Amino acid sequence: MSAKSKDFLGTEIMSRDVWDDYRYNFTSRNMYNSLRETYGSPIFGLVYPDGVLNYAIFGWACNNMFGQVTWSFSSTIDEKMLNRYTSWPENMNNRTSVPYTDVTLIFSRSTRDWSVKNMADYPKEIMGTGQFLSERNVQHTFLLDDALTAGFDMSRFRALLAPGMDCISTEQEELLTRFVFNGGTLFLTGEAGTLDPYGEPRANRAFHQILTDDKLLEAARTDFVTTPHGKGRIVYASKKHAINEYAASIRDTRMVYTFSPDPTITSINEKILTDVIGEPLFRPISIPAKVFVTAYKDVETGAKMVHLLNATGITAKYGDALPTPNPTWKTVEEEITFHISLPSLSKAYYATPDSEGHKAVNWKKTCENGFTITVPKGTLEKYGIVYLQP
Repeated sequence: MSAKSKDFLGTEIMSRDVWDDYRYNFTSRNMYNSLRETYGSPIFGLVYPDGVLNYAIFGWACNNMFGQVTWSFSSTIDEKMLNRYTSWPENMNNRTSVPYTDVTLIFSRSTRDWSVKNMADYPKEIMGTGQFLSERNVQHTFLLDDALTAGFDMSRFRALLAPGMDCISTEQEELLTRFVFNGGTLFLTGEAGTLDPYGEPRANRAFHQILTDDKLLEAARTDFVTTPHGKGRIVYASKKHAINEYAASIRDTRMVYTFSPDPTITSINEKILTDVIGEPLFRPISIPAKVFVTAYKDVETGAKMVHLLNATGITAKYGDALPTPNPTWKTVEEEITFHISLPSLSKAYYATPDSEGHKAVNWKKTCENGFTITVPKGTLEKYGIVYLQP
């Protein structure tokens, strides 16, 4: 007899209430995708549905939107209904599909592990930034700082967001400086670049010849500063505004919903990140609150896939004890409209494991390389994909 085994990168949706923990869980799935972006590995996401079918579906959808495979340790009464999702024949090919975005967040494990002053705040800032962008359906992916080596192709990105990245090596500084010189935007905050990868103070702060002492002083008096370098620029904010946008997992808040951002700080984040992001490949025009979106492209067929997840039925608010009773889906009775950069489009339709067949979507060429897509009201029930064929 012989046996084979294989290791895989298993990650967990730790919450047993994936429904009410939607804000934290969605960005966590995107962050875990950094393992694929950095190492090329498939990602498996463990869901704990706690016997609730809607938890199981919601967790599966969060994974699926990022090309991740779901596995589960527990059962639900109606678990056979999950087969239509996990075995959906029209699902995106997660082996050949990659995020359709030119924006990435850099998750610095060195900062998380070695920046003594920033260990507590760094995860809040980087994840708060991701939650802020996801809430507004700004498409982005995550990289680990391990990816920032001389052999890594940075050309697919237009904007790199590295809020709170205190620990930066000389090699990483050189790579990021070339990225900016060649036309990219680099976003930094706080004590970025003051430490080496092991948390020791650097002799000179990273990018000190671009982000000069005068610029740092100016940043302390305003919301952010921009300094050009070559064809690109560095945008710097001295304060860690994105911590305001961080919703901690409810498993860390004793099952009470505690997210309550300061609207004044949120407006500052709107101003800063709108400037940093610029014109994206995917731009929401009219998307209801709590409808989450990811955009992917199939590198073999050229098709684009826009995933839609309906979280409008989630009603948790500040101070609520969780879980909320009877989690139910709410049909989206509004049009969903977005602009997407495409060189051509021959066919567009909506497919979903919620029901059989395709549903029509409307599309119109609105610029030389762009189309406006409209999903009619009532189309999105739980989850589905808008397929855009070249």
